[in-house]
Amino acid sequence: MYEGELNEFDARQFIKKRKPAAIRRVCCLTRVSTLHEQQTNALENQNEWIADLVKKHKGEWTFDIEYDLYVDRGISGTGMKKRTEFNDMIAKCKAGKYDLIVTREVSRFMRNAALTLSLVNDLADCGVEVYFVNDGIWTFRREDYFKLTIMASYAQQESEKISERVFSGQAISRKKGTHYGTGNILGYDLYKPDAKSSERTTYILNEEQAKTVRLIYSLCLQGKGMKKIKYYLEEHGYKTAKGHSVWHVTTIQHILRNYTYTGSYEYMKSVTIDPLTHKRVSQLDRDKRQRKEGKFPAIIDIDTWEEAQKQIDSNMSHGFDKDGKEYRRGMHKGKNIYCHKMRCSCGRRFRFDMGRKADSGVYRCYSFASGDSRKIREQRGEIDNCIEDGIIDWKLDLFTVRAFQYLSINVEEVKKKVHQVIAKVYHPKEATQMSESQEKIEKDICDLEMQKSKLLDIFLDGGTLSKEEYQRKNKELVDKVQSLKNELNKVVGCESPVDSKQTLLKQVDNFVNCMLEFPIIDDTIIRVPEAYIETYIQSIKACKGNVFEFTINMKKQKKQMDESKVIIDNSSNILFGECRIGYEEAKAYANKLKRKVIRRQWETPVIIRVYGSMN
Repeated sequence: MYEGELNEFDARQFIKKRKPAAIRRVCCLTRVSTLHEQQTNALENQNEWIADLVKKHKGEWTFDIEYDLYVDRGISGTGMKKRTEFNDMIAKCKAGKYDLIVTREVSRFMRNAALTLSLVNDLADCGVEVYFVNDGIWTFRREDYFKLTIMASYAQQESEKISERVFSGQAISRKKGTHYGTGNILGYDLYKPDAKSSERTTYILNEEQAKTVRLIYSLCLQGKGMKKIKYYLEEHGYKTAKGHSVWHVTTIQHILRNYTYTGSYEYMKSVTIDPLTHKRVSQLDRDKRQRKEGKFPAIIDIDTWEEAQKQIDSNMSHGFDKDGKEYRRGMHKGKNIYCHKMRCSCGRRFRFDMGRKADSGVYRCYSFASGDSRKIREQRGEIDNCIEDGIIDWKLDLFTVRAFQYLSINVEEVKKKVHQVIAKVYHPKEATQMSESQEKIEKDICDLEMQKSKLLDIFLDGGTLSKEEYQRKNKELVDKVQSLKNELNKVVGCESPVDSKQTLLKQVDNFVNCMLEFPIIDDTIIRVPEAYIETYIQSIKACKGNVFEFTINMKKQKKQMDESKVIIDNSSNILFGECRIGYEEAKAYANKLKRKVIRRQWETPVIIRVYGSMN
């Protein structure tokens, strides 16, 4: 069913081929995520690589390196908010200035899979193609689009792993009591003996400013509010940490909330909830924050600080949920693929409610799940069209499997191509770096051994070097040699680049198998992987009368349905085919999953219609 040639209903054969112009107007994109020296050198290498590539396409591309090269310096690729050059390039492409964007690889373009595919689709609508050179992907080639989906997901996964390593490093730093921040805090002066490391960074008490801090806490415990404290400080000429005579309420609140004044560090006051958007939220629950005793004197004792918190909390209004916990406003976007793709006939989303058993549940239209009254639903025009009963999860899996019979997907060929692309892109650059590092360490050890020999000769010749001085200098050299030998053992003991590459490719194979393999029980496909649903299915419409309409992407664009209400209309789309699912087929499928089937629910067969969208 998923192997071999495309069948007559395959949506992909309807994709319109675009014919590029003879001479294409080209812009190029390069990016590094930090401004460290190594990254800056990498950026220069990217720019040189772009210049060489353009020369190879002389006569095919028009490109001016001064005006058509867009460079993002020290900016993360997980979003677009701070990427000024990138946004400028996209705007000019949509305005018709360019026909082709050239970049080295998907990760240089974007490390966010959803944004990557959305941008590529928007650019395609404007007639602009993107060429990812190392990945061998041309976005106008239909066979490359699925490859782009996988590579974009892989680039995003790499970014998430980097974030995990950063979070792990921060956790270790917190256990050590490492100092964070610029140190601009009233009552202390920052002491930083080592500019490259923050391990020895600490605070030194500034007694003059500390008097102001104690006064602020004293006024707070007297029952004075933030504004009264502000007016008192300004009236009596007290200065802020920056020496200003004007105080702000937020500054005073920050001082009263700052646990540092007790002589300890407080971490996790805010947390990053999404490594892609880098969105941070305040940790309102102080019990979940981490504290570590510092190596600097306290200005406020812990009892005074706790009393100040109670005083502030008593003067503030809070929002609480039904369980009495503080709530935060915001929208949580679920991960369930059907909740994103499926809409009720009324246009509302579906909510997934977990069942009693693990990995089981029911999809319900929000119109009914939210508990709105019949009168309200009638006002919205949802009564006649709405799906009142829930849809059991395994039924949707069965419906999707049947819908995918109208697509021919060679799974092994897809996995093979993805493996080849990653194997081609990954170059073990560490090989040269490792050998050069090993050679340098061995040379340094040799130089130190020669210094030890010369030092001994000077001492034995009866020079000006005393026995104590000889022992001290000799010990310094011995310690340096031992330190370099330890470093050399680490370098020699590292996994070789070849082994590292093989390990990576095995991990990639496991990742690809997990994403792309169709689960099978007794030679029957029981589920379609989410990667295929995300790529090929534009929408699923659940209608009354047990009718489900699957709309397949016939173009490279993927229509986003972020609105809370979207009426899906397939009247102008192409109907590929229609099939029916009855009780016997449902029973055979459910038995393989060890799930129950109720006969009366299948008295009316389920109708699956598969459409192709040209919009």
